[in-house]
Formats: sequence, structure tokens, C-alpha cells
Amino acid sequence: MKVQTPPGKLVSFLEHFYRNARLYNVMLENKDFRKRVFGILLDIVTYSEVNRREKGQSFQLPKEILVASSLGIITWWIQEGTPYSPSYLAELIMQRFNN
Repeated sequence: MKVQTPPGKLVSFLEHFYRNARLYNVMLENKDFRKRVFGILLDIVTYSEVNRREKGQSFQLPKEILVASSLGIITWWIQEGTPYSPSYLAELIMQRFNN
């Protein structure tokens, strides 16, 4: 099994949401479900943070802020009918991580 990079993990995560967008549009209204999604995204960001530290880099913002903003972007994306591909959306989110 291939170990995915943080962007790869994010793309896989978003592809799942993309394939099930109608379901997740409803599910994201549930507070407990949003907390679980937040936790999954936090795991992805934490993994990315470890990789960045190994390269001598760090995030400019606390990872919880990055996750909260990413969840907001994903929620908007789902509510708007997924106007961007999962890989393009992942690229936009990763740009936030790199700034």
C-alpha cells in the first residue's frame, strides 16, 4: 500500500466528499458530524505538520485555525454543488497551509 502525502490524503478525503456530496450537504449540518470531520482534517494537518518540521518549516497559524478554515471551505464547496474538482480544491487549501 502506498503511503500518501498530506496533499494526497486531502485529495482522497475530498474525492469521497465529492462522490457523496448530496449526503454530506445534509450531514455537515449536524454538529457532532462536523466535529468528526474536524478531527479527520486535524489528523491530516498534524501529519503534514510533522513532515514540515522534518524539512525545517512550520505553519504560520495554529493548526486548529487551518482546520477550521479548511472545513469552512469544504462546507462552502459542498453547498455550492462542488464547483471545483477535489484535486483543485485540495490545491487551494494547501496554498493556505503554505502561506
